[in-house]
Amino acid sequence: MRPLSIRAAGLLLAILSTPPGAAEVLELPVEWPLGIDSRINLEIDGADLFLTTRTDGLPVLRAETTAGESATLEVVSAGGHLSVRRWDGGEGVVPRLRVEVALGPGRSVKINGRDLDIQAEDKLPAGRGGLGLHLAIEASRAKLTGVQISRLKAVASTVTVAGGSGDLTLDVSGGKTQIQDHEGSLEAKVDGAVVAVIDHRGTIVTGLEGGSLEIVGGDGALTATAFGTELFFDSWHGPVEVQARDSVIEALGTEHRDRWQIKGPDLQVILDRVSGQIGLDLEGGSLDASGLSAALQVSAEAARVDLAESSGSVTLDLQDGTEASIVGLAGRLEAEVSDSRLEIDRVGQLKLSGESADVTALGIETLESLELADSQLALDLRASRRAVSLELRGAGYASVQLKEPCVVQVGVESAPDYQVEATGCELRGPDEQFLPREDRARFGTMPNRLTATVGPDVVLDVQGEP
Repeated sequence: MRPLSIRAAGLLLAILSTPPGAAEVLELPVEWPLGIDSRINLEIDGADLFLTTRTDGLPVLRAETTAGESATLEVVSAGGHLSVRRWDGGEGVVPRLRVEVALGPGRSVKINGRDLDIQAEDKLPAGRGGLGLHLAIEASRAKLTGVQISRLKAVASTVTVAGGSGDLTLDVSGGKTQIQDHEGSLEAKVDGAVVAVIDHRGTIVTGLEGGSLEIVGGDGALTATAFGTELFFDSWHGPVEVQARDSVIEALGTEHRDRWQIKGPDLQVILDRVSGQIGLDLEGGSLDASGLSAALQVSAEAARVDLAESSGSVTLDLQDGTEASIVGLAGRLEAEVSDSRLEIDRVGQLKLSGESADVTALGIETLESLELADSQLALDLRASRRAVSLELRGAGYASVQLKEPCVVQVGVESAPDYQVEATGCELRGPDEQFLPREDRARFGTMPNRLTATVGPDVVLDVQGEP
């Protein structure tokens, strides 16, 4: 920055002697000194603004038109505030302005206007106070580097914030906003805007309607409410609580030990290579998940659930016409199925219960328990090498595949007129009981044993296969 000119020094004396609240009209171009302690308010439309920090000399404002036209600024000093606004007398074409502001440490600027191109950079070392901003802009562009922004309100604007710290309140409608490498709390209201938050460190509280929010990297705690929004996570570390409606929520490559809770109607949830604890409460909508290493809990009504090639534990509560598919789970599945359909292929451990269910379960290594009422069941236990039991009540049909040699033992609490058929396995009634050593002696090895407790209106068909 150049030292103050003689004209600028004269302006400083004039301003210092101007009564509080009085307006000073300055013709452009102008180099105008700013008070040391004043807060600066820039209320300008149609301008290119350049803000920076300095440690040498007095704070200064320089202004001119971009094409050399004549124009004026109005400056008002009142209550420790300096307000700078365009003054054109209401005549002629309004020329575009170029305004440069250089401030000392710890100063703040409030900018209000439309059709602005803003560049602000804090060049001071950390701990030297820094440059603070409060922006309310429309149809504008802003690139803000290292500054402390207390509030940013943007309408149909493109804004990039890099670095900086402190509490930030964001209110954006339309346009695009990117917040990168920020530390502190972030409170964001998003209305139809595209927002990206990259490597943020701290809490995020956001309300979204339309538009999208992308969270990439960073850590903290996030709480969000959303309607008609796309919410995307990539490598975010920290607890998440989302309550949404008619939205898309996607998480990719996020490894953490925290709890995520996502709830709402008509959601499309996509999870890819996510760990931690995840709770989903879906009303309609869908879940498409793969590569998880997580403790997953899903409660779903009239929804679609797909999980593939994952590990960890999964708990499902499926109701009201939900359709679910679980393929390749190297862990434990506990499912409660009511008026819904569940398809399983290759699961380590299974605990299953429900009513009015339609279940197909293939490649089950360990069946902990199975209790169904008024249901349809197709169960493949050829990969199992232990004794298992089924309880089938009400009315329904069940087919079970066992590895030979095998024994089907009808449970003592079964209906007297039970309907159980066995092909390739030895069928035993409730009164036909053998000790394990007797079975070993009869078959030359321990047979695969199925104990089935069935109601009078249940048909059970068991097939033994080599």
